Amino acid sequence: MKLMNSAMMPQPGLYYCREITRGEFCAILKKEHAEGTLENFVSYQQNLDLIEEWTGVKLSPSRGLCEMKDKDGTIVMRLNYRPTPGTKGDKIINEDDFSFFTVTYTAN
Repeated sequence: MKLMNSAMMPQPGLYYCREITRGEFCAILKKEHAEGTLENFVSYQQNLDLIEEWTGVKLSPSRGLCEMKDKDGTIVMRLNYRPTPGTKGDKIINEDDFSFFTVTYTAN
């Protein structure tokens, strides 16, 4: 399971995106982390600090390139607004600033 901070489509294929609650997001994240199957692609420390606060799971920022394989799943914590240019990471964010999703990828 991949963890992202946006519902992106890194390559051609079919993507099914479903909104979930923060509680569902946290439960999936904790399960996948415990099983050793969580791949982090979140680079924003503020997001990772919230994840640690909500779940107890400490993750390091990642700038890795995400590649999807057939039937890959993703959990997403998407910020509900665009930061003002040049201020990304400066504003204090909280759980109400996010929407949460699961995304499933199917290769063509």
